[in-house]
Amino acid sequence: MAQGWGQPGASKKFHYFKDSMTSICGKWMWGPALSDPENALEDGKHEHPENCAACKKKVILLERAANAQAVADSIIV
Repeated sequence: MAQGWGQPGASKKFHYFKDSMTSICGKWMWGPALSDPENALEDGKHEHPENCAACKKKVILLERAANAQAVADSIIV
């Protein structure tokens, strides 16, 4: 599955989906039957005011962890 920000059906906010049909805040699902096909997931724009605050915090933490792992991997090599 793709990852990124999307606005499921009746949600007023955009939520982040990663490797699952459930948003990383755990409150929304994403799928063809639940969302407008024109509303594709978009990766980036984490600071948009219409993004879910809980998803935004988790995305930032995930990015920090990925960056820390990349640094650790470069040191080990």
